[in-house]
Amino acid sequence: MWVMLQTLNDEVPKYRDQISSPGLMVFPKPVSALEYSFSMSDPDSYKGYIDDLKKFLKPYALEEQKKKNLRVCGDGVLFEQSGPVYEACQFPLDLLQACSGVNDPDFGYSSGNPCILVKMNRIIGLRPLGRPRIDCTVNSKCI
Repeated sequence: MWVMLQTLNDEVPKYRDQISSPGLMVFPKPVSALEYSFSMSDPDSYKGYIDDLKKFLKPYALEEQKKKNLRVCGDGVLFEQSGPVYEACQFPLDLLQACSGVNDPDFGYSSGNPCILVKMNRIIGLRPLGRPRIDCTVNSKCI
């Protein structure tokens, strides 16, 4: 057994399948499945969504990231590292544009353009290609 363990790479997690959500995480948390229901004219109907987004984005505030001594990396440039010590990059909220909550504290809910953030968990060895896009549609039964 000891000999077999010596063949494992110390820089790659050994139990990658043990992550509770190994792929994508969605914020704010939907009430059921991936359906969001709210009324633009009723702020109470989307207050929970806004609170969830603010809670999720709080660690990404510049002040919070500076406390963690995160590296300032180039925008859109893959930051490859060879280890054994790895650095994490800051994530500037302005990359989220209208969904940063800076210019619109309602995250678009009051105007009918709600922000839904999708976070991809770290995947060892992934080399992203292209510009991923997710299209959302309005459920015509709910209008």
